[in-house]
Amino acid sequence: MKKTTLKKTLAAAKPTVATSVPATETGVAPTTNSTLATTPETTATATPISETATANANERMLIYQVLPRLYGNTKTINHHAGTIEENGCGKMNDFTEPVLKSIKDFGYTHIWYTGLLEHATQTSYADHGIAVDNPIVVKGKAGSPYAIKDYYDIDPDLAKM
Repeated sequence: MKKTTLKKTLAAAKPTVATSVPATETGVAPTTNSTLATTPETTATATPISETATANANERMLIYQVLPRLYGNTKTINHHAGTIEENGCGKMNDFTEPVLKSIKDFGYTHIWYTGLLEHATQTSYADHGIAVDNPIVVKGKAGSPYAIKDYYDIDPDLAKM
């Protein structure tokens, strides 16, 4: 699909919030979705978020979850156990004002940046006082956002150095 076609398709999509959703036979109710399953006994409706937010004093939260490491990464080929130079890494400054505005324009009210915490890596940041981690705890040379080693600092891979 061409980029322009994809942009038009995404721009035409309106996030919705289920307003009357019965549980299905499995006991699980459908979540935020424009296509909701129904049974002959019940009907489900979806209301565009903008209408719901206007109608309610308390706007419903719609969270856009993103892994910054992947979001701004320009490398398209990943090498097994590759370095950050080989596989690339998105940076926090990839979330520019226009990007944040477009996310908001899609109806999202919040962003959940996943994988921000400092995690184990074989990338050397000795100039910044950060030691290389033991390879036993590192998934790939560039590290993994799931191998958290510090619940206070942001991973240096996500900063522009």
